[in-house]
Amino acid sequence: RFIRQNFDAKTIEIRVDANGAFDSKEALSKLNQLAEFELHSIEQPIKANQLQEMKLLCQQTPFPIALDEELIGVFGVENKRKLLEEIQPQYIILKPSLVGGFKGTLEWISIAASLNIGWWITSALESNIGLNAITQFTYTLNNPMPQGLGTGGLYTNNNGKDEEYQKNVFDFYQEDFLRNTACFPSPGNHDYAGKNDSSLPPYFQLFTLPTNGEAGGVP
Repeated sequence: RFIRQNFDAKTIEIRVDANGAFDSKEALSKLNQLAEFELHSIEQPIKANQLQEMKLLCQQTPFPIALDEELIGVFGVENKRKLLEEIQPQYIILKPSLVGGFKGTLEWISIAASLNIGWWITSALESNIGLNAITQFTYTLNNPMPQGLGTGGLYTNNNGKDEEYQKNVFDFYQEDFLRNTACFPSPGNHDYAGKNDSSLPPYFQLFTLPTNGEAGGVP
């Protein structure tokens, strides 16, 4: 409210992310309440896999909806097209690390373009190396919209501390991603920052890993 009292929508663009927090029966009412703030868009207002509810919401919303978690785990061009044709969102948000890499991202973009659906790219769990690659990839796509690459977080408040991983990775992605995905530590240089034992940074302490080849190596 403070922002809109001091800056109009042409001066400052506001995008918000519900992370699927709205109940499907109350979502439209909440969107109508948020409309007074002249938002650019809202990400994933209700949880993924409620196709009919999301479709109806996209039809009735007072401002654009962008699918995010809805795209994760959907593979194959036919399945992707079926999802977008069914829901008809105004935008989709693409995290290359979670939607099949660069190839999968380009498939989503091609389908979205054919359906007149906008898109932008954001980062997810990448180290600075991965984020650098995604940033350069995004540049080649010539999308004039502001992207959500999170490069600021790469250089500030990114000390590889236990509480940072807990809040920004494990708590955030626990239900929809981590429960269904095999994860293995692969730290970047920032994971060794801070007052930590350099031989055992928090990144490794937070994972329980095989130590005797239980995953298929030497017994």
